[in-house]
Amino acid sequence: GDQKKAETHFIEAVNIVPKSYRNRFALLKFYIDTKQTKEAQNCAAYILSMPYKESHRININIRKQALEFLKTIASLEDTTNSY
Repeated sequence: GDQKKAETHFIEAVNIVPKSYRNRFALLKFYIDTKQTKEAQNCAAYILSMPYKESHRININIRKQALEFLKTIASLEDTTNSY
């Protein structure tokens, strides 16, 4: 119920302002918090594919956090697959 409704609102915010790093980051955090790993990976990858300017520090910070999430997931998958 509420989780699906929240996801819908986050996605609507992304669709209203598609170039907004903040809206996409809010969606990414939602996916992480709700343990929707595949969706979070897709969202993080999309953030990294977005154009950015070096002068926009908030966007650079969001990109770094998205990259760190993907690295963490990759290392977890490596340890899971090594058994």
